[in-house]
Amino acid sequence: MRVMRFRRCGSWIATTLLVAGCTTARLPVPPPTPPPSPSVIGPETASYRSPKDAARVLEAIDKKLAGGSASLLSVTDLSTYANLLLAAGRFSDAERTLSILDERKPKDHTVLLTLALLAEARGDAPALQKRVATFEAAFPGDPDAGKLRARQLSAQGDKAGAVSAWRAVLMSREDPEALSRLAESTLDAKKPAEALAFIDRAVKAAPEDDQVWALHARVQTALGQYLEAKRDLDRALTLAPDDPWHYLDRGKLAWLHLYDPMSAQSDLEFTTIKDPGNFFGWSALAAVYEELFRPRQAYVAWLKTLSIRPDYRYAYPSAAMLSFRFQDFPHAAEYAREAAKDYPAEYGFPFVEALSIMAMGQTAAAIAVLEKARPRYIRGSTVDELFRFLLTPGSGADYSFNAAMNREKTETIRLRLRFYQGAYYALSKSPASANAAFEEVAASSLKRIPEIDASQEWLDHGF
Repeated sequence: MRVMRFRRCGSWIATTLLVAGCTTARLPVPPPTPPPSPSVIGPETASYRSPKDAARVLEAIDKKLAGGSASLLSVTDLSTYANLLLAAGRFSDAERTLSILDERKPKDHTVLLTLALLAEARGDAPALQKRVATFEAAFPGDPDAGKLRARQLSAQGDKAGAVSAWRAVLMSREDPEALSRLAESTLDAKKPAEALAFIDRAVKAAPEDDQVWALHARVQTALGQYLEAKRDLDRALTLAPDDPWHYLDRGKLAWLHLYDPMSAQSDLEFTTIKDPGNFFGWSALAAVYEELFRPRQAYVAWLKTLSIRPDYRYAYPSAAMLSFRFQDFPHAAEYAREAAKDYPAEYGFPFVEALSIMAMGQTAAAIAVLEKARPRYIRGSTVDELFRFLLTPGSGADYSFNAAMNREKTETIRLRLRFYQGAYYALSKSPASANAAFEEVAASSLKRIPEIDASQEWLDHGF
């Protein structure tokens, strides 16, 4: 196929040259082109080697122009000046310069494209609409204009229109962005096999684009091809070794599908180091730490998660229990209150909230929490008896609660409630009773019950 394309290209070029030769032979020889005017900013740009030089070169040019050395830059100099402004990140100045250049050199493809991209980057929808229309009028069917139109339609929520626009781009060229967007669209529509066809074409068109490989991994994951997805992410990280999002994707893949929590921990820790504000990295890392029985690290990760996204409801249950375990009572009270909103039948949260408030010396507020929560639970149950014990200690409630505990057949309920009884004794300055309760709970061999781990924590580190 490559040979055929080369031969067709060569034949077309030869034919074009032959026709051009015959045509020009019958035309008069044009007069010689006058030499171009010398560049006003040529001396300043001569030392430019890379974008890091842009600010220095611009400073010299601005001084020169301010001194009146040049009243008007040529079209070539304006183009150079605009490119320097873009390289230096001075986008507003670049946009003004390009607007002047557009007036002096209308219908220039690069100028129109860059002006539209600048409007898109600053989120100026009216300006973008106008500039895309101008671009399309100047270059009908141009794929760059088509990509701008597709992104504009997508931003407006017109998914069908965006898909049509991306497909139109592919009629002009095998564009990696268009293929990737169509892959994303079909993946969102729960059509991973169709998405794979698009993204396969994208990686062929742009094999050195790490983002394309990352999307290829997403599609493979949707198809259940987890090892293939990992290989895709390995390739993406080879191309972009410092991209925290690729580490995040690989870490979540290891955690959720490859059942490799150690690898997940390594990748997710890298994500949070490189991008400390990455909510997704912290939330996934917190869950991995819990799986690996690293409660202190999980606690810190959940705190970080909720500091970034307080609306992340899934974090509150674990954050509440870990905060109480580590006797961070202000956070424990707050998080337990939030967790109870989503899990009103879970009795641990009102106990954590009330006992945390009690630990902060607000007994009346703690009682109010218990009284409000108590009606949610079956009257006369063991859970209800603990409410009564906490609300009316020393008035026979101790006996009633212990009798109910002796009748309780479910071991997990008995152990969990004993911990909260021990926590009350600890906060009431009854260390012997607290130790007895905590030792009973900590002696259990059951796993993944927060109150058992908390009992051992309070025994080991005091209360």
